[in-house]
Amino acid sequence: MKKFVLFFVILALAFAFSGCGAEELPEENTGKLEPVIVEKEPEQPVYEENIDTEALYEEMILNFGAVKAADGRIKVNKIVSLYNVTEGFEDGTALDENQYFIWAMSYLNYHSGYEHTELFSHPEFSGWAYPAEYYEPAVYKFFGVPAEKLREGELYFPEYDLYNIGGGGGIGNVPYIIFNDAEETEDGVILHLTMDYEQEYEEDYNMALTVKLLPDGGYNYISYMPE
Repeated sequence: MKKFVLFFVILALAFAFSGCGAEELPEENTGKLEPVIVEKEPEQPVYEENIDTEALYEEMILNFGAVKAADGRIKVNKIVSLYNVTEGFEDGTALDENQYFIWAMSYLNYHSGYEHTELFSHPEFSGWAYPAEYYEPAVYKFFGVPAEKLREGELYFPEYDLYNIGGGGGIGNVPYIIFNDAEETEDGVILHLTMDYEQEYEEDYNMALTVKLLPDGGYNYISYMPE
């Protein structure tokens, strides 16, 4: 366990030294979203004695496709979310393009404070339209998938340099996310989660979110599987 805590200390302070990585999410997000910049690993990481691992786990859970409810609890993002992929996935670098778009809809909209009218729309497209300068760095940051691979799909429109899936609609009731515990792995952590609907007619279910810790203080989502 000491080794695990030290590993988190190194990663957190590497983040502080480099100025990159995800920030702690406020309960209410407002303002314009800036493009995610992927920077190089710092040459000389700084060491710190304490690291709030619970805050880091919460950040991981939120960035995967959740929001904070008015009562402070964490809930699956109602707009759309990878948490709704109940069959899960084993390889975060091998999702289909629709699944990356689903993740981006949750992450980019939440971090932009849902001020999407000008930022994430285009007169030539229906539904969400994400400029490549926002979409590609975000997917790379959390899944390690390069722009070259993303641009091979049908959701990329080179003449407009954006990603669009079209359509609309929404989803019904969404669950709260209960964080049960974290399991240390060789290069990261497995977060054991319960999707709690708090409704008798909705069946709760358990999922394991595996996250790989990166040398630059960031992390990639590796898998999301039923338990």
